[in-house]
Amino acid sequence: MYDLNVIYSRNIALFSSNRNVDVKDVFAYELAPVQNAMFTEDGMRICKAKSTLKKSLQVEVSRRNAGDADVTVIDGSALLWTIHWPADGTVADFIDNVKTQLISYLSERDVYLILDRYHDYSIKSVTRDVRETVVSRKHHLLLLTKLPAQKVVLSSIESKKQLNLLLFKELTEDRLFHLRVTNKHKLVVTGEDSCPIEIRIEERRS
Repeated sequence: MYDLNVIYSRNIALFSSNRNVDVKDVFAYELAPVQNAMFTEDGMRICKAKSTLKKSLQVEVSRRNAGDADVTVIDGSALLWTIHWPADGTVADFIDNVKTQLISYLSERDVYLILDRYHDYSIKSVTRDVRETVVSRKHHLLLLTKLPAQKVVLSSIESKKQLNLLLFKELTEDRLFHLRVTNKHKLVVTGEDSCPIEIRIEERRS
């Protein structure tokens, strides 16, 4: 719980001290524990504001002018929402679809995949908790589990955690996948642990 009065009082004390502080510099930023433009007082994300920000940042650049990218960086959460979700398939089928997409990226450049990490008391944890209240059922996911509806899985913290763990395990331990796609470019996967796993099978030359 944040005490906004404490934040205000500390700023008053700062102005009263002998430190060389420019008031304009201080008030150029919001005196709040979270960005009020994008989050409510209780930490809930304002989706409309985020959508507006995303549109402002969305700028298309001609590939000819931009040049070739050195790496592809992938938001794992966005990936889960955009990869084909087989309605009558299993968790393994979905992970195969993820691998297929990664293969296309790895054919051109190195790939960095960052999966969600869940920290208690973060700003986003509040949004996740609210989203969790609309999920009526939690699932225990295994590779051969029939896939529940996409929204049911990805709106549940526990179910999404399980899916991320299975995906991380498959991407970092599937030796045949590594041999097939990482002989030219490396795959770097970051899961719950902040330390990334780098995968690269060097091509042998006779």
